[in-house]
Amino acid sequence: MLYLSDHRLVQCGLDLPLPKVASKILTYRCLSTISVDDLLQDAANVNWNDVNSFGDVNEQLNWLNDAIIQLYNKHAPLKIIVLKKNYKPYITHTIKAMIRLKRKAYRRYCRSNNSVHLEYYKDLRNYVSFAIKSEKKAFIQYKTRLYRNSPAKLW
Repeated sequence: MLYLSDHRLVQCGLDLPLPKVASKILTYRCLSTISVDDLLQDAANVNWNDVNSFGDVNEQLNWLNDAIIQLYNKHAPLKIIVLKKNYKPYITHTIKAMIRLKRKAYRRYCRSNNSVHLEYYKDLRNYVSFAIKSEKKAFIQYKTRLYRNSPAKLW
């Protein structure tokens, strides 16, 4: 549901069809939680001389990879997370670049604590807010013109 208001008594909520965004699936290992002592103890328990029993170098490499992956699976198992984003089609690449500039200006102000940097950040913040509101308004106007002949899709 997108809302558009110009701070008057009239407010409008439109249920515009937005494109579906596929969620991202990330697989990672959290290496910061590994107990180094336990890992070293388990690595010492592996019979590393078994690698010499293979005649082919590729088989030796596969055995070595399997042994190391088993250690990783025991001490740092794979974790899967699903990233879902709220899709806002009116946020363009230009606005994303402006947001990056705003964040950079804020970090610069935090490091320096300079009033000039604060004013620069405030100007960028206000400019980005205005740009987002303008893009949102333009997007809603475009969609209302697009669906003006089919009110069922608009409301």
